[in-house]
Amino acid sequence: MSDYVLQKYTIGKVKSGMTVGKDVLTEDGQVILNEGTLLTDKLINGLLFWDVQHVFIKEQPLLYQEKAVSVSP
Repeated sequence: MSDYVLQKYTIGKVKSGMTVGKDVLTEDGQVILNEGTLLTDKLINGLLFWDVQHVFIKEQPLLYQEKAVSVSP
């Protein structure tokens, strides 16, 4: 089982601190950002410059998130 799932986000929804889940490519196939890159505001602005519409983001699976939640009595 994978430690994460990939979720597709529009550029308008990505935030600094998110982790890129798949290489981000230009239309001619050049890599802009590598998988595993931690997004910053500067990198997000670069994606806007390159007119990137979507990015795959690594996220914890829902079941894992539910297990990680601590409940206080």
